[in-house]
Amino acid sequence: MKFLSLFAGIGGFDLGLERAGMKCVGQVEINKFCQKVLEKHWPDVKRIGDIHDVRGDEFGAADLVCGGVPCQPASCAGQRKGTGDDRWLWPEAFRIVRAVKPDWCLFENVRGLLTLEDGVVFENLLLELEGIGYETLPLIIPACAVGAPHRRDRVWIVANSTESGLSESRLAGIGKSSTETGTRLYDRPEQQDSHAADTGNQGLQGSERPGAHDTGGEVAHGSIAERNHAWDEPWIEAATRLCRMDDGVSRRIHRTERLKALGNAVVPQIVEIIGRSILKGMI
Repeated sequence: MKFLSLFAGIGGFDLGLERAGMKCVGQVEINKFCQKVLEKHWPDVKRIGDIHDVRGDEFGAADLVCGGVPCQPASCAGQRKGTGDDRWLWPEAFRIVRAVKPDWCLFENVRGLLTLEDGVVFENLLLELEGIGYETLPLIIPACAVGAPHRRDRVWIVANSTESGLSESRLAGIGKSSTETGTRLYDRPEQQDSHAADTGNQGLQGSERPGAHDTGGEVAHGSIAERNHAWDEPWIEAATRLCRMDDGVSRRIHRTERLKALGNAVVPQIVEIIGRSILKGMI
């Protein structure tokens, strides 16, 4: 399976999906430091800097489009301007999805995305994906679920093209057959009613669960079942190794750029787990 990596950063998605058995055919990343990291680890992959310059046909066919869309417009650490922020690049991501027409999409963002405009923004993102022919499955999976030394809740949106012939029940399978413990978001009222009795008032591992205003409804617990031990490298070692410069100089050089890049990066192990689930037909 081939994938196109949008907002590639230092290659967290790319590393995870390649570990799952997929092949990267293209990367889009505007940050100069991150471009150097990508060039070191993926020297033969075609790369474009600005997503606004991407038509969608430059990389050839792709079965999956992935990306960590810039989170600043939704982050609780910022001004949360949402769709009014010039860094709100979800429309560009969806434009490329329309052009590439992949079987699968995988997007990541901060948990604050759920609460923008009382959940309306998040609901509209799912509706937009569904409007262009995708079934969607939103999840919350924290970094600590794969052994990282911090919680780092993140929203993951898995989407499958309705034209690919896969059923909705197969897409929903990640809630039962994936390989970690996470939280599934049920974004439709009819789903909320059927699962409300099981949700309780606490979220994954005892954290405060989002209220109805966060998601447009309740949050139900999905088991992302047993640990996957295929990845033996500790998370922090994988992250720092990815972010070294290609000239091999001391890691103290470019410290600010490295910390910023690591802070924006996804946890590759989570991406690998989802990628393996897709390839094995568990989703």
